[in-house]
Amino acid sequence: MKHRNIPIFISHIGCPLRCIFCNQNMQTGTNFNINSINIEKIVNEHLSTYSESVSSIEIAFFGGTFTGLDIQIQKKMLDQATICLKKDKRIKGIRLSTHPLMVDVNIINFLKNYKITTVELGIQSFNDKVLDSSNRGYDARKAKESFELLKKNIPSAGIQLMTGLPFDNIQTSYQTAIETVRLAPAFVRIYPTIVFPNTKLAGLYESGSFQPQSLRDAVDSVKKLIVLFESEKIPVIRAGIHPVKESEQIIAGPYHPSFRRLCEEKIRFDLLKLILDKDVRLLEIHCPSKEENYYRGNKNKNLHSLKKAFRELDINIFPDKTSSFFILNGVKKEILSYQKLRTHYEKKL
Repeated sequence: MKHRNIPIFISHIGCPLRCIFCNQNMQTGTNFNINSINIEKIVNEHLSTYSESVSSIEIAFFGGTFTGLDIQIQKKMLDQATICLKKDKRIKGIRLSTHPLMVDVNIINFLKNYKITTVELGIQSFNDKVLDSSNRGYDARKAKESFELLKKNIPSAGIQLMTGLPFDNIQTSYQTAIETVRLAPAFVRIYPTIVFPNTKLAGLYESGSFQPQSLRDAVDSVKKLIVLFESEKIPVIRAGIHPVKESEQIIAGPYHPSFRRLCEEKIRFDLLKLILDKDVRLLEIHCPSKEENYYRGNKNKNLHSLKKAFRELDINIFPDKTSSFFILNGVKKEILSYQKLRTHYEKKL
């Protein structure tokens, strides 16, 4: 069963504050006009492109803070989305993104009038200093309270996190991830901090007051979060911002159009290094076809690096349909669990 989101972007609309990193118009490539939105038209345009294999769809309001909108505007858009939902059985519900300050009992009771299936809460960090410096307007305690209220009342509640914000580092990001695990969200989305034009962060960068993560450091940080969440059976539905159309839209920061792939390649490399020693001469990797390139790395970078480190090592990859295991010197070994890699990472934090 394939799932799709039909995205409706509401850039900045409803946001209680302007965060130092945020330029939603730039990130989504759209300027939202509340008076001209035609949800049914947008939905029909997307539906016309979906194959029969797509059997699960959500109408998704991304960007901005949906529950911060005027209640009549929320009602208008949710009513339109509900009409679409009733017309096509493949549409299972409505997905929202919101802000911790815009979640309370009254908002929850209003949302219960509609088939809200998923809510993503943009928490970004559980470090109070990071939150304050980013002008988020709440502390870690409020973020947890808002998420727990959502989790009790919404079928699927997820958390959005960011790495590399001012005063953030690999240790604070990992501690935020630990706090996230304790809340047990249905999923997590991770964005490394990018410096966009027309943001306060851009001014801090240009004055020398803020230095974004390098791509290497961002991958090193986010790979650890992915392993932590996956070891706890919490899906990471995205790592890295969506590709932008023009490189000049970004001033600085660890942008890569395939950021998640870079993280997955590094995770596989670290797994392989954990199982290898100087006595291993022959390594066979049996893995699902979709993971073959993760083990190889871009232009076989992982394999070249391993052969350089273990000079007499011969490596072969067999992309099987379902099986995942290693063969070391002719002896079959199971793929190391993410739990063991997580322990390895945590020792070095």
